Amino acid sequence: MEWCSQAKRHDSDRVFPYLNVGWAFYNLRRYDEAEKKYRQAIELDPDRPTPYCRLSCLYEKKGRILDALEEAQKATEVAEKNPDR
Repeated sequence: MEWCSQAKRHDSDRVFPYLNVGWAFYNLRRYDEAEKKYRQAIELDPDRPTPYCRLSCLYEKKGRILDALEEAQKATEVAEKNPDR
């Protein structure tokens, strides 16, 4: 059983490269590419609030306020369900 927990933890760590590359694209104002990386992070680990939060910031920057609010709400919901993430 311990092995399964470690495997799941290791698997969820795969999101960090996508978050980091997404953040780099965001800082370079390459917002479409950043969005793709954040979406990939969500596909790998939908229980982590960080990519939703970053998408919210990205959408706000692009003037997509309703999308920003929606992603912020998702980030809040995910964080409440998974406080250790």
